[in-house]
Amino acid sequence: LQLGALMTRVDAVVAAHEQYMGTQLERAAVEIRRGRARFTSDYVVEITGVRGANSIVRGETIVIATGSRPRNPAEIPIDHSNILDSDSILSLMYLPASMLVVGAGVIASEYATIFDAIGVKVTMVDSGSRPVSFLDQEITDRFVASFQRNGSSFVGGVKVKSMQWDGVSSVVTELDNGQIIATEKALFALGRMANIE
Repeated sequence: LQLGALMTRVDAVVAAHEQYMGTQLERAAVEIRRGRARFTSDYVVEITGVRGANSIVRGETIVIATGSRPRNPAEIPIDHSNILDSDSILSLMYLPASMLVVGAGVIASEYATIFDAIGVKVTMVDSGSRPVSFLDQEITDRFVASFQRNGSSFVGGVKVKSMQWDGVSSVVTELDNGQIIATEKALFALGRMANIE
């Protein structure tokens, strides 16, 4: 029930944001064209519409805003069912008892604290010595202390050597310091990268 309520809330927030952005674009008289675009010169873009028709758009300034996707390492078998990324975590079907979160930036810390707050035992691992390291040390110390009070933990200064779903019930992760961690689910949250290809 907790996970269902969380996902319902996420969907509602995303829908409200999309509606707000649509209203803002309409108010600013922004023309929206849907399709696949390609540059034909520095100032010209050709758009192939969803029905196959082509159109040309010219502009002195062209903003590329194609969204982003999770930054996933090629050597990790992200299957979007047991080993998840910051997109597929939103389609989680049930609340796991334990979760490994790889990363310690804003996205990783947000997900780790959300799952910790709803009763999942979370282990965060990162190559850095502390989470959200751009913040003051005092703030991150309080964050880690609060996180650990609930039974979760942060392991810093380590990298994932290997990760594999055991085919039954656990994601088994080996860290470069030799530590083995078995959790029900794993989340890679190592930031995002722009869809600029």
